[in-house]
Amino acid sequence: MILWSALILVIASLCFTSPARAENESNAAVMAAADQFYAALNAMFIGDAGPMEGIWLHEDDVTYMGPDGVFLVGWDS
Repeated sequence: MILWSALILVIASLCFTSPARAENESNAAVMAAADQFYAALNAMFIGDAGPMEGIWLHEDDVTYMGPDGVFLVGWDS
């Protein structure tokens, strides 16, 4: 009986804490990405575009539309 009670407690604790842990990990990943982006943006403001190029996706389906209306598709564009 004690073994079953312990097993139920372990399973219940895993079920109820996993979403919160996943949410915290997800929030931490978003915050890390934002920190990386703003560090790259600040580097770009002083003339170093390297960090920004490093965080952008280098794929064919990436798109960019600038403030002047230019629409580019693909990293090579």
